[in-house]
Amino acid sequence: MTDDRPWVVVPLKETPQAKRRLAGLLSPAERGDLVAAMLADVLTALTPLSVPILVVCSDRTLRPIAEAHGTQLLDDPGGGLNRAAAAAARWLEHRAARSMLLVPGDVPALTAAECSRLLAACNTLRTPSVGIAADRHARGTNALWCSPPSALPATFGLGSAHRHIMAANHVASEALWWRSPGFSLDIDTPEDLCLLRHRSTTAAHTLSFMHSAGLAERLASHRRD
Repeated sequence: MTDDRPWVVVPLKETPQAKRRLAGLLSPAERGDLVAAMLADVLTALTPLSVPILVVCSDRTLRPIAEAHGTQLLDDPGGGLNRAAAAAARWLEHRAARSMLLVPGDVPALTAAECSRLLAACNTLRTPSVGIAADRHARGTNALWCSPPSALPATFGLGSAHRHIMAANHVASEALWWRSPGFSLDIDTPEDLCLLRHRSTTAAHTLSFMHSAGLAERLASHRRD
């Protein structure tokens, strides 16, 4: 029997490998705390949707956050986000799931309303379908809809939005290009943290971490340097 519910999949890197572009601003332990705070914000936005959520993760510091939000857990096979996404697609298709929405764990400004609108738009597409939510530069991919889950292999990384849309033209009956504020802001650089601090009122866990870490002062110093 086909599972017609859309599944949301959150693939995560191990915290020691995460957010290396912030190494000049945050210590390794602080980067781990940032990743945990962002995951909590992403799951806070996703859980009101009443759809099943699968977190692909083997990091012992992150799994309790996922469990506290009632998610399913799948062990990370290692090798980065694209291998994690492929493992999730196989896991879902084995369970006859019709579709999945991949959402990275570093988009803490997401809101439940944005996620709901994207899922509603994707659910109107004819299968096979692909949906892409781009970052603020229209270069990276901050959400990827695939119906069926294996419709399009994920190729997250620099320039992924273009790669995904070009591949979608070959494999999808319909494709969707999506832009919205929460999906547009992933956190990779000090500039991203500055934008989050000034624009977001919803990323409660991440903003609380930034405040407790004294990042306002550090970011100001970083800009002067």
